[in-house]
Amino acid sequence: DAHRVKSALKNFDIKYVIVDSYLLGKKWEEILKDNYSIIASDDLAREHSAHYVIDGKYCKDFEYRYDGKVSNETNLLLGPQYKIFSNEFKNFHPNRDNKIEILFSLGGGGDFSILSPTINSLAKNRDYTLHIVVGPYSKNYENFTSLPNVKLHKNLHSLMNLYKRVSLFIGALGGSFFEATLCKIPAITFPIADNQENNISDLEAFGQYLYLPLTEAKSDFSKLVETAVLNI
Repeated sequence: DAHRVKSALKNFDIKYVIVDSYLLGKKWEEILKDNYSIIASDDLAREHSAHYVIDGKYCKDFEYRYDGKVSNETNLLLGPQYKIFSNEFKNFHPNRDNKIEILFSLGGGGDFSILSPTINSLAKNRDYTLHIVVGPYSKNYENFTSLPNVKLHKNLHSLMNLYKRVSLFIGALGGSFFEATLCKIPAITFPIADNQENNISDLEAFGQYLYLPLTEAKSDFSKLVETAVLNI
């Protein structure tokens, strides 16, 4: 892949190459690094040969996660201050009323059968409006269409209009969680991928207290949601 990229770029005036894939790492970067400045995005603290590594993950001793994994020539941009957000977050202003609106998101994919017990229980409460973000690779969300207080949102380029309305975020501890945090929306999260596994003490230091093991997230945790709503 690296050789094909190198061949494809040779006729263009390219200075930087940004790589953001768990499938591509140190070996890929080494093939291109003599011709381009390589900027690698990561959150698993893997080995790199890039000129820059951007990792916005927060955890204990995050400043030292790449010790021994990169050369002295690599510039490390580590910590939440290097999270990449759209400019629309700069002037965020909520537009919430007295309605209880809750946002569910598993990112661009995810299997919503995980959340079926909880969503089906919460849907019985007509005081709630449940917004479900359906990504291009989401699965098993079709059954929610028959629930009267559930709204599906498919393939959105931005969740900003939802962030302005909702008072609670529920879902995978991925990029949407950090956007919700930036908008000061409380969250109940859980991991659905290896890069979302975190120590609870690290998350508490970041201000995230309701982090469920995946086994608990698969069960009905609607009582926890109701308690959170009452104590927003």
